[in-house]
Amino acid sequence: MATRAKTRHPPVSTSESERPVLKDPLLSDLELRLSIAARKIADLSRVRDELERSRDSMIALYEQSPVGYMTLDARGHVRNANASAARLLGMRRERLLQLPFNLLVHPEDRSRLDEHLSRCQRRGAVRVRTELRMKTKRGRNETHFAQVEMISGRFLDKTGELVFLTALVDLSERELRNEELVRARESSERIIETVRHPLAVVDHQLKIVRVNLAFTEYFKRSASHVQGRALDSVLNLWWSGNQLRVELEKALFRNERIEDLKLRINPSDVGERIVLLSARRLHQHAEGPALALVALEDITEREIAREEVRLLNEQLEQRVAARTEALQKSYEQMEAFCYSIAHDLRAPLRAMAGFSRILSDQFGDVIGAEALNYVKRIEGSAERMDMLIRDLLDYGRLNTIRLERSTVDLDMLFADVLMEMDNEIQARGARIRKEGVLPSVCGNMVVLRVVLGNLLSNAMKFVAPGTNPEVLVRCDNAPGTVRVWVIDNGIGISPEYHQKIFGVFQRLHSSETYPGTGIGLALVSKGVERLGGRVGVESEPGRGCRFWIELQQPAGAAESSLQPVNA
Repeated sequence: MATRAKTRHPPVSTSESERPVLKDPLLSDLELRLSIAARKIADLSRVRDELERSRDSMIALYEQSPVGYMTLDARGHVRNANASAARLLGMRRERLLQLPFNLLVHPEDRSRLDEHLSRCQRRGAVRVRTELRMKTKRGRNETHFAQVEMISGRFLDKTGELVFLTALVDLSERELRNEELVRARESSERIIETVRHPLAVVDHQLKIVRVNLAFTEYFKRSASHVQGRALDSVLNLWWSGNQLRVELEKALFRNERIEDLKLRINPSDVGERIVLLSARRLHQHAEGPALALVALEDITEREIAREEVRLLNEQLEQRVAARTEALQKSYEQMEAFCYSIAHDLRAPLRAMAGFSRILSDQFGDVIGAEALNYVKRIEGSAERMDMLIRDLLDYGRLNTIRLERSTVDLDMLFADVLMEMDNEIQARGARIRKEGVLPSVCGNMVVLRVVLGNLLSNAMKFVAPGTNPEVLVRCDNAPGTVRVWVIDNGIGISPEYHQKIFGVFQRLHSSETYPGTGIGLALVSKGVERLGGRVGVESEPGRGCRFWIELQQPAGAAESSLQPVNA
């Protein structure tokens, strides 16, 4: 039961969750390694972003190419065209996409266009060439025909539909176009050389035809050294080379895409690495061999980091489980130790109190008034110490015991507490009344009995001399919560002490003036905290106290029908 001290101290917190925990050195090392692994993964993500920007550059090169490119469907309709194709035909790209392609061809050459499209539809057609005349606008009102070579290759788009990628070469400016094509090819080669992933072109025998600069740097071999060699031998895939051959044959002969095939390679001068392999078929002349573009992405560091993170997580979980078990054992040992110490401490205190009573009862007339006063003081001190030990045990139990929550009827609990405190109520001449019917809350019966009992005892104790305690208990409701008020006519508390009084041994008055151990309100605070609620006080000196606790309503309960009362 709370009493008050004159000195001011900061709030004392004894919650186990607030106790400082010293990190284990191994745990700190694990966290550091986790941070390093996360940085490695972030670096790999930046590399991927750079590669995506390189891919966007290649797409931009296609759009800005001086060669006119168009995509035709099987019916000969324009599906797509770049800016150079639109300029060659002298019309806007949007208008071009709205016209059948044969309307752009000279009427006498439309049969050649039909034959061209028919040849493109044949299986095995890699590149089909046809020269014909096409309309080109050279002025506002003038239409001219230019000799153009159509070069088409068949492929399947993302939806699986057959389309023809067609290049339009203006033969009237062949020499100029040849120079532009050379520059475009050189630009494409420069872009490919800047790609940071190793790239290789392989033939139908999986022999390397060409590689980029990144390939030679990664494998530490010159382009002339690897050209003509089998790709699986360069990768040193003797144990899984058949798997690679099967997958690449799908790309070469069935035009299937290979996406992120994970391989473990062990090339000379490089060592064992983990790579993702992707491949696409390159469409060449019908009479030429099938070729495939192979791209490699090294993910060794990423896989190592991922494995380290996995191992670190396993170790961390094991450490946490071990530490949790150790803490649980420590709690159990501490609780047993506290009970043992309390029992050993209370035994001599009870003896002191008992012998003091014997001295005062049997030898009070012999030892004199002054000695009798000392004996009474010894007896009172022993009883207060015994009460303090009991309160400390209650407080410690609230910190460690596992609380089972259930629905508690506050109205019935209030009646039980009043019956238990009847002697104290009569001794103090107190009047305790309840306003309305108290609702049910989500809590623990034992804890709420301690909380409510200490609040009522505190309200009856701190009153001015000669004043009979008047205590009112009532409830307010809010969505999902219930607030219980305990209002008294006591001496009140200054605002600067409103938080201090909920700490252990925090007294604002001497024990001679207001007896008690200084733990009552600490028990209230800790009990409400363990139930997931809140506690507080509104008070001023000479105007009484308004203590409140806020608890959760039972799950599924309807909103309280109580009307808030302004006290």
